[in-house]
Amino acid sequence: MRLAVADPPYLGRGNRWYGDGRAHGGGRGRADQHPEASLWDDPYEHVMLAWRLVNDFDGFALAGTPATLAFYLPELPDDVHVMVWHRGNAIPSGSRIAAQWEPVIVRIPEPSRSKR
Repeated sequence: MRLAVADPPYLGRGNRWYGDGRAHGGGRGRADQHPEASLWDDPYEHVMLAWRLVNDFDGFALAGTPATLAFYLPELPDDVHVMVWHRGNAIPSGSRIAAQWEPVIVRIPEPSRSKR
């Protein structure tokens, strides 16, 4: 049985957080750099990831953002579940609304599904 966990850079944030973008405060707080991080700023890369997960794995968990649900869900089979990961440590700021949740799309392998 092949299982996968995918947590790609957020759509539109690949270059900012993992490439040569600005990150926090002019580059402070940057994650590890990856030369091809900007690929994840293209919605097509997220669609391709969804296809690879469906075709290459028996089950998977795919982390994303509310905005990426619109790209992922049409490409995934009907047997996926959208779960919520609540980020209780998200700190609200005065200038924006804090995103305190993220969707996690889960596909349970066929042999492990309960009989209904």
